[in-house]
Amino acid sequence: MLSVAAWASSFLVAFAIIAGAGTLGISGPEVGRLRLDLAALLALFGILAAGGVLAAARLAFGGWPRVHGMATVAPLMGVALAMTVELSLHEWTDARFSYYDWDMVGWTALLSVLLVTLAVATFAVLIAPRSAALLPMLGQVAAATVVGIIVLSNVAGITDGVEPESWTLAVLVGLSAAYAIAAVAVGARRISSG
Repeated sequence: MLSVAAWASSFLVAFAIIAGAGTLGISGPEVGRLRLDLAALLALFGILAAGGVLAAARLAFGGWPRVHGMATVAPLMGVALAMTVELSLHEWTDARFSYYDWDMVGWTALLSVLLVTLAVATFAVLIAPRSAALLPMLGQVAAATVVGIIVLSNVAGITDGVEPESWTLAVLVGLSAAYAIAAVAVGARRISSG
C-alpha cells in the first residue's frame, strides 16, 4: 500500500515541479518542437516513484533492500522507452494533424505513463524479498495488461497500412508490448526461482 501511495504522490510531485518550472520560464533546451518537458515529467516521475518504493520497502521490511543490476536496468529501460514513446507520439500527431488532441490519439496517450508504472512495479518486484514479491507482481501484471490492451487498440491501424512517418511510433508501440512481456517474465522468474 505504501508503494502505491508513493507512486501516486510521485506523479503529482513530478507534475507540480515540471509545471512550476514551466510557469517560471525554466523549460530547458528545445529540440525542434519536441515536448522535452513531457520527457522530463516521465523521468522525474520514474525516479521519484522508485525512490518512494525504496522508502516503502525500508519501512515495511526494516532495512534497505538490495538493488542489483537487473533491478536498475529493467526500470531504466521502461522509463527510457516511455520517454521515447511520448516524444514520438507528440511528434507524430504534430506532423499528421498539426496539433495534439486526445480524440486523435485515444488511449495511446496513456501508454507512456503506464510504461513508467510498469517500470516502477518491475523495480518493486525485483527489490522485494522473494516472499513479498507477489503483491508488487500483481501491480506489474495489471500495468502490463493495460499496456497490452493499448497496443492491441493500435493494431487496427496496421490494416490500413503504416505510412513512412508512422514507422517510428509503430515500432515503439510494438516495443512497448515486448517490454511488458519481458517485465512480467522477469517478475515471474523472480517469484519462482529459489
